[in-house]
Amino acid sequence: QIKANYANIELDTTIKKVNKIILVALFALLGGIILNLMPCVLPVIGLKVFSLLGHKSKAERIKGALIYSLGVFVSMMLIVAVLLALKSIGDNLAWGFQLQNKYFVYFMITLLALVGLNLLGFISFGDKIANKASNANMKHSGDFFTGVLTTFVATPCTAPFMASSLGFALASDSISITFIIFAFLALGIALPIIIIAFIPKFHKLLPKSGDWNEKFKEFLAFPIFATVVWLVWVLDNNDNGIATLVVFYIFIISFILWSATLKSKIKYILISMLICISTLGGYATNKTEKNINHFSKESVIKLNKEGKTVFVDFTAKWCLTCQYNKKTVLDTKAIKDAFEDSNVVFMIADWTNKDSAITDELKLLGRSGVPVYAIYSAYNTQEPTLLPEILTTQIVNDYINEFK
Repeated sequence: QIKANYANIELDTTIKKVNKIILVALFALLGGIILNLMPCVLPVIGLKVFSLLGHKSKAERIKGALIYSLGVFVSMMLIVAVLLALKSIGDNLAWGFQLQNKYFVYFMITLLALVGLNLLGFISFGDKIANKASNANMKHSGDFFTGVLTTFVATPCTAPFMASSLGFALASDSISITFIIFAFLALGIALPIIIIAFIPKFHKLLPKSGDWNEKFKEFLAFPIFATVVWLVWVLDNNDNGIATLVVFYIFIISFILWSATLKSKIKYILISMLICISTLGGYATNKTEKNINHFSKESVIKLNKEGKTVFVDFTAKWCLTCQYNKKTVLDTKAIKDAFEDSNVVFMIADWTNKDSAITDELKLLGRSGVPVYAIYSAYNTQEPTLLPEILTTQIVNDYINEFK
């Protein structure tokens, strides 16, 4: 009887573990789908749509979508393999770790600049590669490359549902579970393109091919170049942000000159918008902010003992979601006043460069990447409260009010 009871307990525990893995995998899948709408992936959304437009038959579109998905899957598994390999030798890393390496950022800047120049027709290595690939019966190589590019461009972001699932995957002692969860993330990233390719109704939503294709292809270069500007800003440690400003204005001037070649009256709207955007150049600089409380666990513990609650913003320059939340919510006067009124100390944990203390804290919080927003209460020091990855003023206010 005792053995039977133990067997039932073990079976019950196994079922719970399996259910948890399934739930986490579904979260990763949903996070991957949402990731397509995040600012990190937007620069290559057009490339994916353009790739589908290039295939006229349903069979070719399906094949292109599957090869694109293979590119996403292979590159995702490569990132996970590197993560696990470095983890095995004692290096505690997490999602987006490669962007903490300046040489990888240099590589991405070079790669994206070449992709943009190729789309504009200034260099034609794409055509040569396409011809060789076609001769070698590999005409869908562009779809595979787009899948790889999507994965690498997506790594700075953590979409809703992704945080807990990736934290679970990277904390797991089972390599197979880690790969399974990341495989579901890859499937989520690729799923929208697969659906568009397989369901005829969605084919009709795609615009017809025509003379506009060439201009559309050229236009796609500018979201790619905008990503280059952002990556230069990530690397720019100069307080004046000179390098960022130079690249930013080269981007704006180039975009205006290209817009002037358009025959449609929309060019006047586009040029007006770009001139307005050019006035925002000053915001691209790296002005040193004063009176910043930089994160340290010791400081959090000390403030908690003094009866103060601490709000920690785990962020990075290369995390676009972090920057969006910062500009639209955390840096607003309303939220700063709310922190002051509630006697909540705001603290920044900058993970732009490798910082083992921040990585260790993220691991304790069950997270594997940024953004992460944690409230360390003076009244409940055992378990910090985690906020959603996408913030609104209302969400932050609601959480802060709990600690008044």
